[in-house]
Amino acid sequence: MPEVVIDVDSIPTVESPSVCDQVKLCVKLYPSILIFFLVILIIGGATVAIVVLGKKAVFLPCMDYNINTLASDVSVGCLQYIWTNACASKPYTIPATYKGWWIQSPSGTAMIKCTSSMTPAQCGAGSYGNIITYMQFCNFFYNQ
Repeated sequence: MPEVVIDVDSIPTVESPSVCDQVKLCVKLYPSILIFFLVILIIGGATVAIVVLGKKAVFLPCMDYNINTLASDVSVGCLQYIWTNACASKPYTIPATYKGWWIQSPSGTAMIKCTSSMTPAQCGAGSYGNIITYMQFCNFFYNQ
């Protein structure tokens, strides 16, 4: 069989239609289908927006703390959150002005149990990790 040689440069090129031309053609040929899909997109978008915007934001006041965070850096809101979730059977409201044992770190992250010879400022939970651990006993006056 003889070998066929094709001169590639002699093949005519065909311009492909632009995206705009293709969209115009679709709109002319299928207007009802395009309107249907547009309506579906609008309804779907509205539904997603209602679901997402309708949910209440979850507030996690302790999210920024790790176990080594000083107790003195922990907010009263976080203390209340831990207490409410760990001790639901023993409701207790911590005053917004609370400055007590749970949020004191007189010796870094080390927990210091209060004794009768100490002033309240000399003892404290020490760290966020200790707060989480010892609040589980559901005794707000633990170690004080």
